Amino acid sequence: MSALLFAAAIAGSPCAGPFSADAHHIGPVALNQSVAALRASSLTIARTVVTDDCCQHAHYRITVCPGLAIDADADEHDQTLVALSTASAGFVTRNGAHAGLTVRALKALYPGGKLRYGSGEGLYAAFVADGLSFALDTAGIPDSCFTAATGCDARFADRRSLELDVN
Repeated sequence: MSALLFAAAIAGSPCAGPFSADAHHIGPVALNQSVAALRASSLTIARTVVTDDCCQHAHYRITVCPGLAIDADADEHDQTLVALSTASAGFVTRNGAHAGLTVRALKALYPGGKLRYGSGEGLYAAFVADGLSFALDTAGIPDSCFTAATGCDARFADRRSLELDVN
């Protein structure tokens, strides 16, 4: 329902923000939203096909207004959105979090949040809270932090989140 409210707000004033984000949506785009509903909206949508380890899937770049974009991946079988992300700081959680904040700032907003890092399918680092994931800048962090996956929390404290992910 909240996605419908945002769609109405966008139709009346395309760049009135900030837009909300939570574990189910980023702005007017929701997880499990059909691709058909997305295409029927007034949003600007660009589709590409992405190939990963196992298969190809559709990827959408959705522009809400200039400087505010959402990336979405769709399930090719049922044509619904299965992952959303944004690097735009204009999408804000109810706690005030958005892409671009440091881990220190995210911990202040989400005291129960967790820092996760390791080397699954490549090096990764994220701050996770309330069904949200904030992907972190990993440049300059020693590889040993990722392979051991412990003991490096202090190195991430002032790292900025590169994007907000929902999936």
